[in-house]
Amino acid sequence: ELYTEYKATREKMPDELVSQLDPLIQIISYTKIPVLKKPGYEADDIIGTLTKKAEEANLLTYIVTGDKDMMQLVSDKTFMYSPGNSFKPKIIYDREKVVSKWGVGPEGIVEMLSLVGDTSDNIPGIDGVGPKTAKKLLEKYKNIDTILKNAESAGNKRVVEGLKNGKDLIHLSKELATIDCNVPIDFHIEEFLRNTMEIEKLQESFKELEMYSLLSQLDRFSDVKQT
Repeated sequence: ELYTEYKATREKMPDELVSQLDPLIQIISYTKIPVLKKPGYEADDIIGTLTKKAEEANLLTYIVTGDKDMMQLVSDKTFMYSPGNSFKPKIIYDREKVVSKWGVGPEGIVEMLSLVGDTSDNIPGIDGVGPKTAKKLLEKYKNIDTILKNAESAGNKRVVEGLKNGKDLIHLSKELATIDCNVPIDFHIEEFLRNTMEIEKLQESFKELEMYSLLSQLDRFSDVKQT
């Protein structure tokens, strides 16, 4: 609603993937893992809202994602668990690791993304400003408004022109990059306590879908052994 070009560069979800959503949702229902959704809001916003509620309840939270946007949620009680693979190790981001990665803390991630932009979400950013330049600007001027006020002395000619030409878009970029942590969605933290999975139904589904690797892991979640 704010920006028609938001995520416009992403390809349409393939029909083959669309057809997998219903069985996926069914499987999740058998795991008893709660599902939350709210029309008009992104998953990131719901995760942000859950995270803040968890902090209020004095809980430690690990957000499992590789999405750099989520680093803005990192705090003393909230961490970002970035899964590894055969090419890179897993990383658990705390405040120090966010600073090591971007040169700013969690509280600076939104302003960093506003300056640099985000190609995956098609957030515009400022022409000529990359992560290193954005870090220098934020170190010197602290925030976007002060950076814009000092645009003439903010760097080389390309950066100066980029700031002048992009001043109308940068606040929009900031709004797009900010995770909404106040989604009006009803839930109680107690609802997320782990419940017993419906192991037999999961077994049937995994066999039918030939998900043998998942099938072999089910005995870790119940005394019921696979057959």
